[in-house]
Amino acid sequence: MTDIAGARTAGDFARRFLPRAKAETNLETGSSLERLLKLQTELCDRVALPTAPYSEFETAVRGLSERIAREEAELGRLLVVPDDVLKRTLGPYLVPIQLAGVAAEGELNDYLNSLRKEPEPPSMAELMAGWHQTYAPAVQPVKTALGKALGARRSGDRIQLSSGCRELSAAVVPVLDHPQLLRSPDAQVNASLRKAYQHIQRLAGQCTAGNFKEVDKSLSLMQSELQIAAAALRKYSLQP
Repeated sequence: MTDIAGARTAGDFARRFLPRAKAETNLETGSSLERLLKLQTELCDRVALPTAPYSEFETAVRGLSERIAREEAELGRLLVVPDDVLKRTLGPYLVPIQLAGVAAEGELNDYLNSLRKEPEPPSMAELMAGWHQTYAPAVQPVKTALGKALGARRSGDRIQLSSGCRELSAAVVPVLDHPQLLRSPDAQVNASLRKAYQHIQRLAGQCTAGNFKEVDKSLSLMQSELQIAAAALRKYSLQP
């Protein structure tokens, strides 16, 4: 707080000569100088002993700084007169007051900067949650078409089976072609997830061709890879 101590010393020096300055100037000018000294003291006190909460402290100090600036402008206006004696009388008091204001403002900025924390990077859980918000709706058409195809096969509905296989084949292509969809922030998830959708793509082609023996094999491989991906996603409370 060296700057604040210096500001106080300068202000105290100016106040010692305040009565003489008031006596040698008009009432309006002397009153303005006195107000300015009081504001400077209050600003030094505020910055030297900051109070909580932070928002109220900052508002109060900013307000004092603005009032000091206005008072300096007013005193400057009063000094713009063709009177060299008046200017010589008040000149020594203006300099320490202005220096005190600059020092207090610098101390305030240092204090406020010390309170500001660098934002912490997002956690892996937050990154995964953000990725999953894009992933989940994008793969839903694949899940819907797969459910339709497998349901039709179990029920023996050839028309629905043929339709479901075509829908599945069309739905899985955008997922595999997407540059980021199967690349989560956690690398442990990615390989199994991509393999699972590759098995779905093969399954769709085999289903369309009526090669149901290979469909069962691809289905089993797909489920195995999805289980691995699900295990890796479980710690984030997410599903593949």
